[in-house]
Amino acid sequence: MPQGAWSAKRERQYKHIKESEREAGRSEDRAEEIAARTVNKQRSKSGETKSSKSRRNSSGKEPSNVPDLRLRRRPPEDGP
Repeated sequence: MPQGAWSAKRERQYKHIKESEREAGRSEDRAEEIAARTVNKQRSKSGETKSSKSRRNSSGKEPSNVPDLRLRRRPPEDGP
């Protein structure tokens, strides 16, 4: 767990998720990984990280100059 990077709220969230994962039968290392990834994902979604603030505008959407890399379905080709 990163020192000083998370607020008290996020520390509590981390501990709660970690305990829940341990009770579900996960190993200590896996429970810590799941908890840390979950907390970091929530921090990113709520704009608590530098990368999420710099890549998103005030509406929470990515700016239009960032390429959309999601897979797109190709139109069917005409042919035999």
